[in-house]
Amino acid sequence: MEALLREQWYSLTGRLRDIDAVERRHEPSGLGSWSVGDLIAHLGYGIAMIVEIEPASSGTRAISVGQYLAGYQAAASTIEHQTQQLNLRLGEQLLDGIESMAQSAWHSLERRRPSVVVGRRGPLVMDDYLLTRLIELVIHGDDLHRAIGAGTRSPVLGTALVIVSDALAAAHLEMHGVRPENRDPLTWVRQASGRAASGGTTASVLG
Repeated sequence: MEALLREQWYSLTGRLRDIDAVERRHEPSGLGSWSVGDLIAHLGYGIAMIVEIEPASSGTRAISVGQYLAGYQAAASTIEHQTQQLNLRLGEQLLDGIESMAQSAWHSLERRRPSVVVGRRGPLVMDDYLLTRLIELVIHGDDLHRAIGAGTRSPVLGTALVIVSDALAAAHLEMHGVRPENRDPLTWVRQASGRAASGGTTASVLG
């Protein structure tokens, strides 16, 4: 999971450099009040959380990825505020700033690899925690591609998209008792994250 997370990170940030995304940071992202710069900053915000995780105490029972994701909605206003403050602080150094955050995250993983870790929403098996970071990159990578990547190939890796789609489908089953009707990976990821309307027995997983 770590190797794929890194690969997805560099695919996304490399594309942002190629299209001079920082020059467009003040443009709307299509997600409420968030600007393109806010979305870029949020990539760093999410990956930097790897540095703060702690080993869970002996005997701690890990929660599921679905349970972890369910905690996002209650924290939405805090996440938005902290993300926008990070964007303002980094300014024109946005990409360099989030790359520095990523390097700290990779170094943290090299120093320690506990089997169960405690993140902001609860304890998770390490690979499940890294999966939540991959979910962030895939969803927001697609957001950025739709906002400023028109006419270019998506930076979201096919393998990452399928893994994230499957994880969100499992979360949907856990939360709602049914598997999602639409399993085209990209369409389902957009529905599960509230980016596209869902119908029938399917519902958003992330609010």
